[in-house]
Amino acid sequence: MKKALILILISHFTAAYAQEQNNPSFKGELLTINDAVKTAVEFNPGLNSLRENLNLAKSSYFKSFGIYSPNISYMKEGIDKTGDSFAERRWTISQKLDFPLKTIYNLNSISSEETAISYKIQSEEKALIADVKRSYVKLVYAYRKIELMDEQLRLSQKLHDAVKARTEVGVSSELDLLRAEIQKSEAENELENSYKNYHDTRYELFSIIGLDPEEQSYSTYFTDTLSYRAIEIDQEEAISRIKLQPEYLAMEAEQKSKNYKQSASWSSLLPDLEFRYYWQDYGSSYNFNGFEIGLNVPIWFVFNQQPEIEIAGIEVKKLEFQKREIYLRYKEVIEKTWHGYEASLKNMKRFEQNIQNKSSELLTLTTEGYSAGEISLFDLITAQQTYLRTRNNYFSALRDYYFQLIELEKYLDEELVY
Repeated sequence: MKKALILILISHFTAAYAQEQNNPSFKGELLTINDAVKTAVEFNPGLNSLRENLNLAKSSYFKSFGIYSPNISYMKEGIDKTGDSFAERRWTISQKLDFPLKTIYNLNSISSEETAISYKIQSEEKALIADVKRSYVKLVYAYRKIELMDEQLRLSQKLHDAVKARTEVGVSSELDLLRAEIQKSEAENELENSYKNYHDTRYELFSIIGLDPEEQSYSTYFTDTLSYRAIEIDQEEAISRIKLQPEYLAMEAEQKSKNYKQSASWSSLLPDLEFRYYWQDYGSSYNFNGFEIGLNVPIWFVFNQQPEIEIAGIEVKKLEFQKREIYLRYKEVIEKTWHGYEASLKNMKRFEQNIQNKSSELLTLTTEGYSAGEISLFDLITAQQTYLRTRNNYFSALRDYYFQLIELEKYLDEELVY
């Protein structure tokens, strides 16, 4: 049994930003992560389509009662050549019914099918919520990249200004100034690319949510603090919950529905019922009545009922294999996600305890050394790149850490990312 403690990690991975002509300081309508989740659950087209499948199943409930439309007929016989007299004329109303046991099995099958669709909706909701949270985290990460690239540009600008001043007094060479100008131009390009990536990621979130195009505005901004409670997660406990997952329960309900269908197919060997009632006239008005009760005997069993029974049996076996496949897939995903979470947690600890402080200290000391003429331009550029790479890796590790928790959240009853 493997256990890990999610330490209290309150990472103010906070973004309060908007975009209007590449200006993240502009603010319009706020969309939090909870707002995004609620909107997606309500408006996502795929989820709403699945809800309509549930309505379709409910609509077919009464159809499964096995009560067919009555047949009304008129008969006249024994008519003479003149057409004025007859031996008998009558009105007949007939009604056909499935054998009651078949009706019971069909109704149970429909009920189980409704349950299966309900679980599928729950499973789809879980997957959608995870997609929304991942997309939101990607969006926050994209904004952090804008901040990082903006910092890179400021560092490049300061470096360019310092090198230019040193070149003017003859301390640095024209080659050093050229290097600084190239680095500054590259920083400008990377900042523009980070804006583009931010826009793409934002529209990806809008698409997942199912937001109408007219509501997808540049003035929409996003702000949230993703924090984690101190909670113990047990890998074996997560695996033990596989059979409680909506997708697995949906497969069980669907298998139950197919079992009822198979039983209904067997019950079709029992005779259907048919009733007829007559109003009879033997020449003195409709003063007589009659009735008839009949049974439909399935003597052509080999051609009609047997194929249905075989097909139903094959579907039951097929679902048993699919259920096993789901169990193994969930187990694999949970174990991989768990190990990915452990690795991400270790990475975060290293960044928090060691790497970030040292990279910041390296940049500070190198900048001071270059100003004092003790450090070369190449060393200063290397220190800047190390600092920026460390910051970028930190945000990437934090993003991946969230991704692992979002995935684990699907299999647990705890909300880990909010």
